[in-house]
Parts: sequence; structure tokens; C-alpha cells
Amino acid sequence: ELIVLDEPASAIDPLREKEIYEEFRRGLKGRTGIIVTHRLGAVNLADKIVVLKQGRVAECGTKRELLAKKGEFYKLWNSRKEAYAD
Repeated sequence: ELIVLDEPASAIDPLREKEIYEEFRRGLKGRTGIIVTHRLGAVNLADKIVVLKQGRVAECGTKRELLAKKGEFYKLWNSRKEAYAD
């Protein structure tokens, strides 16, 4: 069974976003789940991350692998990290 969430956190605050993702993870129970999102809060749930660019797969891997590659995901991750830095 496959469960897909498409931009589930697009109109909610970060605290509720975390709750939604935790509920989603608990509800999977052996099923495959896909979250389509532009927000990076969900990446810590992922066993695998697929980065799309211009409608094509640009990268695929774990968070650690993609950060080490210093490619598209790394750019996205660091752009958000810098937005929250002092």
C-alpha cells in the first residue's frame, strides 16, 4: 500500500507541521509513504530523498549522502539553514 502526501504543510505553522509528519510516520506501519514538498522539515523522516529539478530527478539518496555530495540538495538545505541563522 502506498500513501502520498502532496504539500501537506503548505498552509500550517511549523509546530503543526511537525505533528502532521509524526502522525504520518506512525500511520505508515510497514507501508510506503511519499511526501511531495518544497519544505525541508520532512527530510528527517525520509529513508530516501529524491530531488527534482526542472521536472527531472537531479539527485537521490539519504540526507547524509546528499549533503556529502554538495549538489542540489546541499544548496537547498544550506539556503534554509542560512535563513534561520543569526
